[in-house]
Amino acid sequence: MDAETELSLVDLVDISHKARLRTLSGSKRGRKKFVNDLYHHAPFDGRYVWELSYSESFDTYAHLVNCGALDECYLMSARSEIDGVTMRLEDALAEPLEATILICIPGRLAYYTGEDGFERWIVRRSP
Repeated sequence: MDAETELSLVDLVDISHKARLRTLSGSKRGRKKFVNDLYHHAPFDGRYVWELSYSESFDTYAHLVNCGALDECYLMSARSEIDGVTMRLEDALAEPLEATILICIPGRLAYYTGEDGFERWIVRRSP
């Protein structure tokens, strides 16, 4: 687990989730609850969200690279086998992603998929 990278999400979440996210670094239980909540709702500030349409989702990698994504990303996921790991962006997008956040640029760029994998958002905050 990379607490510093996870806490960088504070810059992308809506105000009602900021305090909750800050508790991640101090509590395994709080972090687990936050990650499991990804099944039901995303914590992001709507001003930074670009919801990908079905057709746009086929080019997610290209969209993220165009937004400045790095070669590697950090994953926060309700799927324990990929939670808290860093991997190549291309490999991460090949995983079955549900209830997952890919942190592409800490505090600036993330990708979220909801419970069923049909909710796909690029979350981008300009510097």
